[in-house]
Amino acid sequence: MIDAHERRVTALLARAVEDGIAEGAFRKVDADAVAHLMYQLGRSLVGREVTGRSEFALDRILGVMNDVLGRGLLAPSRAAPTPGRRRRRS
Repeated sequence: MIDAHERRVTALLARAVEDGIAEGAFRKVDADAVAHLMYQLGRSLVGREVTGRSEFALDRILGVMNDVLGRGLLAPSRAAPTPGRRRRRS
């Protein structure tokens, strides 16, 4: 069951993703699904921290989550080059 808090947070996240898509910063993705994924990942990580079951410090793991999700959303022209590969100069 989705509660009011989850609906509010996922709506805000989806709107941010949709804005990024509209601005050309993010590639086209299912904004609602991405918002749900982000919320559930964050919730799971915080839950593990609260119950003492986390293998990593919360700020570290949330930073990695944000980095991976953020770079994964970037439009190809804005994505950082893959380590070990150089971008071609135009």
